[in-house]
Amino acid sequence: MTNSLKLLAVVSALAVGSAAVAQQTPAAQQPASNSAGLLGQRYASAGFSYLDISGFQYHLFAAGAGVNLPIRQNIDVGVSYARNWIESNSDFNLDIVDAYTTFIYSADTFKTYTTLSLGHVWEPEKEESVIWGARAGAEFPVTANLAVRVSAGYDDDFESGNNG
Repeated sequence: MTNSLKLLAVVSALAVGSAAVAQQTPAAQQPASNSAGLLGQRYASAGFSYLDISGFQYHLFAAGAGVNLPIRQNIDVGVSYARNWIESNSDFNLDIVDAYTTFIYSADTFKTYTTLSLGHVWEPEKEESVIWGARAGAEFPVTANLAVRVSAGYDDDFESGNNG
């Protein structure tokens, strides 16, 4: 992947990760004392991102949507879509469809998690790629209705010679 494609992949992750989220129904298995966050919850998300990088002449945009479903007490699955583009260059667009599984480990005061993902990236009239990712993090409840999530991850394609 070129650096521009990698940058747009990061922007798309931000679009979905920092999305406006609407919680619908909590998973019945989750303890009430640790339900402020979205881990283990059913939800849909939608988001928009704008990125102005110092020293880069164009502005980057991304719009995305996703759905998360708890399938077992400590396992969530989900799917997301993101559309990315660069200002002043309408020919450069990047689309990403991603499916993921999150394994949740609950503690008394917080939850840790590991997420594995597999997706598809395409750019009009360019080569398509299959991508994978791994992420680990923790979610800490702040109030009864607010939680903070911290994570680190890595995403790449399956082509040799590319470094993240």
